[in-house]
Amino acid sequence: KAFFLKFGLDCLEIFDENEAKDLSILDLWQKFFKLDKNFPFKYAVYHKLRSSGWIVKTGLKYGNDFCKFKKI
Repeated sequence: KAFFLKFGLDCLEIFDENEAKDLSILDLWQKFFKLDKNFPFKYAVYHKLRSSGWIVKTGLKYGNDFCKFKKI
């Protein structure tokens, strides 16, 4: 959600607490990719669904990345 708000909607600022600066989209991409190698695929799905007007819910409870979708 954080990357979508920063990249897709440009309505979120994320600061690096060590450097006290706003992270760029490239910095965020690298940090998220380092945490999860499947991040590009998950983000592509999330971005497509959100851009199509769907509300994306987590599916971790069921062993999935995404579970419930509601059309806005």
